[in-house]
Amino acid sequence: MKNLSYTPPAKSRLAMTTALPYANGDLHIGHGSEAIQADIFARYRRLAGQEVIFVCADDCHGTAVELLAASQNKSPERVLQEVGARHRADFARAKISFDAYHSTHSPENEAIAFAFFDELKRGGHLQRKTVPQLYDEQAGRFLDDRRVRGTCPDCGRKDQYGDACECGATYDAIQLVDPVSTLTGARPQVQDAEHLFFKIEAFAAEIRAWLASGAVQKEVRAKLLEWLDEGLRDWCITRNGPYFGIPVPGEPGLFFYVWLDAPIGYLSTLQHYLQEKQSNKNWADIWSDENTETRHFIGKDIINFHGLFWPALLRGAHVPLPDRLHAHGFVTVGGHKMSKSRGNSVTLAQLLDQLDADALRYAIAARMGDGITDFNIDAEGVAEKVNSDLVGKIANIASRLRPIIAMSDNLLSDSLPDSDLFDQALVLAGEALACFESVNTAAAVRSIVSLADLTNEYVDREAPWTVDDPDQRRAICTQALAQFRLIAALMQPICPGLAGRCLAVFGLSKVGWDELAIPPTGQKITIPPRLFDRIDAAALSCLGEIQSGKETVQ
Repeated sequence: MKNLSYTPPAKSRLAMTTALPYANGDLHIGHGSEAIQADIFARYRRLAGQEVIFVCADDCHGTAVELLAASQNKSPERVLQEVGARHRADFARAKISFDAYHSTHSPENEAIAFAFFDELKRGGHLQRKTVPQLYDEQAGRFLDDRRVRGTCPDCGRKDQYGDACECGATYDAIQLVDPVSTLTGARPQVQDAEHLFFKIEAFAAEIRAWLASGAVQKEVRAKLLEWLDEGLRDWCITRNGPYFGIPVPGEPGLFFYVWLDAPIGYLSTLQHYLQEKQSNKNWADIWSDENTETRHFIGKDIINFHGLFWPALLRGAHVPLPDRLHAHGFVTVGGHKMSKSRGNSVTLAQLLDQLDADALRYAIAARMGDGITDFNIDAEGVAEKVNSDLVGKIANIASRLRPIIAMSDNLLSDSLPDSDLFDQALVLAGEALACFESVNTAAAVRSIVSLADLTNEYVDREAPWTVDDPDQRRAICTQALAQFRLIAALMQPICPGLAGRCLAVFGLSKVGWDELAIPPTGQKITIPPRLFDRIDAAALSCLGEIQSGKETVQ
């Protein structure tokens, strides 16, 4: 491909995931942003000809689901069914192209959790300990992490759960300062309880080697190494009943801690996908295959679990580590971080009720870089970016040429009048592809917009509406529309709806990256009257109803 710099994926298959949304409420804008970032990457790789298996699931176990079910006088299973249906519907509306969406409350997840547990026991990686634990005398039960809140012992932030703080620190519930039971409001007492602990320090060297391989971003690696240097504490992997989760085999009254079976959900959903496809392979055949690349997309608030505990758990079960762990920053709305627990989050459904899915995807893509820096969206910014770029620059190329090419019977010339200009366009296309590969969608957007600017400048300069010669007029339109097709192809991962309408101009449903350099010459085209509608910032009320003057966190 002339002047198109592009290297296809090294492996023939990609198995990738987003973090599993917890099943105690609706998806919020943070879930949507992560899913959009990952979906853009999945679509980009599919267009490279790679087999992509993109999976996710609801994270179903733990106290929060149990409490939600009790508050609604429903069984946890009923709540999971209802929440799961809403999650699937919202992701579908956002055009997230999951190949499978499942649940951690499933036979597949239980079976793989049991298999992991057996491997940890067999390898001598578990230790039984009697530990002090918070006990609510009024409720007559031990308090798991989600039934107690207090002040973080690391940063001093108030109203934190009993296992992890919003600052990223992890700890035992007994370490909380001024703990309070969420069941009764009483201050819990300390009693001894017997639990199983996973000795993850034994895997520190393997985790360090994995980090050195480039599996995570530099800033994530630095934080994980900081925790490694402090030493890895044994991790309690059990909780006392009653607890909504997977029972520990041979341990009456104990259940797996949700953070043990939740990441296993990545593998069990892969297993579910293969079963639905009636494949003769199982999850391990795919995950461990040397021709499979494995990737996780997560938020920076859970890098401790995914960068330390999960790799140790995988190695304890003799499973290869993921090739890449990509973390992203928090999304803020109008400068405020979202928090479902604090009641000021914007749901994905609210956004999609007021905003076209392609517009939302573009607004998110334009702001998400390849690092963990937080990014902001607001009504004015979204409207300005969508109207300026999608309507004013990209769709406008076709719209302004529609009456002119119609004068030539909508027939493109047999060749391009300016091959050097098309080569410049291909350079920008190559830059966009490189940005997709590095998961820098904001930079990819900039390259695509630069290509649109290059094309609009060409149309302005040549002014085909002033040209009397029909062949010359047609040639100018052909040049600009060939570059428009290039733009449409590059927009496929970001805005599949808009890209589809733009490619339909040329009678195409998709364009793979190996077809980018082929200009659409000598063919009939059909440009519709409208390709994308402007949006009104005033209509995006869900982005303007955020409380101010209040500390909020993702």
